[in-house]
Amino acid sequence: MMNIQVWTFQRRIREAVGKVLFLRDIGSPRGYRTNGKERQDGNDMVLKEFEATIQKKKYGYYVRLPWKKDSADLPDNKAMSFRRLQTIVAKLQKNPELMQQYHNTFMNQL
Repeated sequence: MMNIQVWTFQRRIREAVGKVLFLRDIGSPRGYRTNGKERQDGNDMVLKEFEATIQKKKYGYYVRLPWKKDSADLPDNKAMSFRRLQTIVAKLQKNPELMQQYHNTFMNQL
C-alpha cells in the first residue's frame, strides 16, 4: 500500500510541474526548450497581444488568450434552449409534486 501512495504522489508532482512549465512558457514557439532571449521575446509578444486586445466592458475587462487567434463567434443557442425549457415545463406540469420541488429548489437558490 505504501508503494501505491508514493507512486501516486510522484505522479501528481510530475503533473503539477508539467502544468507550471506549460504556463510559464505559453507564447514560446519552441516550448520549454528556450534560452532567456527567446523566452523574453515570447513574453514580449504575449504582452503586446494582451495590451492590443484588452477591452473594458460593463462587467469587467476582456482579453484574448495568447494562444487563440481570431476565434470564431459561437452560434446563438437561444431557440434550442427555449425549446428545451418548454419541454421540461410540459413534463413538470404532468407531475405537480415534482414541479413544486423544482420551484422550492429555485427559490432556495435565489
